[in-house]
Amino acid sequence: MVNLRRAVLPAVALIAVALLGACGEDEPSGGKDAVASEAAAGAADDGGDDGGDGASKDAPDVCSIVPAAGVKRLLGTAKPRDASVSGESRCEYSGGGGGNLVVAYGPADGFDYWVSTFQAKPVGGVGDKAAEWGDTIYGLMAVKGDHALQFALTGSTPADKAVVHKVMNESLESL
Repeated sequence: MVNLRRAVLPAVALIAVALLGACGEDEPSGGKDAVASEAAAGAADDGGDDGGDGASKDAPDVCSIVPAAGVKRLLGTAKPRDASVSGESRCEYSGGGGGNLVVAYGPADGFDYWVSTFQAKPVGGVGDKAAEWGDTIYGLMAVKGDHALQFALTGSTPADKAVVHKVMNESLESL
């Protein structure tokens, strides 16, 4: 069942972000980055049984993990929307300037899969270990203990990645 989720969740997530991106964004979709972002978010699946919809009972509420002040620094707004899908805790934020932030929670053992699949580059100073990738969509996945968080920012690569790294570290502290 876990392998099926790893295969299906990225497709479901891709549809969700494509719909989000269509709301208020005049630029063409992020192409390969968009596919990779959503597949990466799907790779954060915790594999837990949730009865078919919503996050696993063991997964934390991702919308409560990311500090509102951090999201405001990234997007200018901090209104979350629970976007959990079968077994995965996810939260989405829509920024006033057309950018979006998707946050997904999963077990730390999904990190190596994510890094190898999306050819992510290691990042120091974020969690126990972290990696990033992307241009049109910027992805950052970090591990703390047995937990992993993945951020996907749409619109463009953030000018100040240090702010994204700081928000990730603040979020990891909540786990």
